[in-house]
Amino acid sequence: MTLSRSPDVALPLRERKKLATRRLLIACSHELFLIRGFRGTTLEDIAESAEVTVRTLLRYFPTKEDLALALEQQAFERLRETLSAPRGGETALAVWHRFMADLVFEWKRDPSVLEYELFLETDPSLVGRTLSLVDSYEELLARHIAADFGLDLVGDMTAWVAAAVAVHGANRLSRLWAAHPEEVDPLDALAAITRRAQWTIDATIDERSAGSPSSVAPGERRRHVRA
Repeated sequence: MTLSRSPDVALPLRERKKLATRRLLIACSHELFLIRGFRGTTLEDIAESAEVTVRTLLRYFPTKEDLALALEQQAFERLRETLSAPRGGETALAVWHRFMADLVFEWKRDPSVLEYELFLETDPSLVGRTLSLVDSYEELLARHIAADFGLDLVGDMTAWVAAAVAVHGANRLSRLWAAHPEEVDPLDALAAITRRAQWTIDATIDERSAGSPSSVAPGERRRHVRA
């Protein structure tokens, strides 16, 4: 899962220059990674391509892995900020679906993003970092689903299961679409994944209502995702 760029905002000149340098380093590194591979690309190669020193590069990205997964980390931070902001009644799962749909449209505009998704599977260190980020997505989404529906993250697995369906389903979808772009309809598949995650939540609420109405948290109700 990736995101090419955050929208430009009004920043002081110095901050704009830093942002431009950061973007340049990411763009240069990704181009070299796709051509030479992760192990075949050195920090010196990336610095030379971006016309900066290695020391400057390391101020922005301490490791090559940080560079390789910079866009993925940016996407995660953007989702975290969106979920933490007032949502006007929109559920975390609905936010997740919209977030992923936006990524699908981005991937359609820039097919190289899909190529990069496949690249991230070529090196064990990148696979490990990617899985760690997927776990972070799952925990983030589970916490917000639990808050939305009054679920207990310790004694009730519902939020964890719903988050796992949504996150791991979307991760698998991105890899399948990257490998078989002509055979996968990403938006239909994403909608099916989101419905399955919502079903997990609805089933728990239905069971609570049938078993003990008093166990339903105050204000708890079905809030469906429009997929």
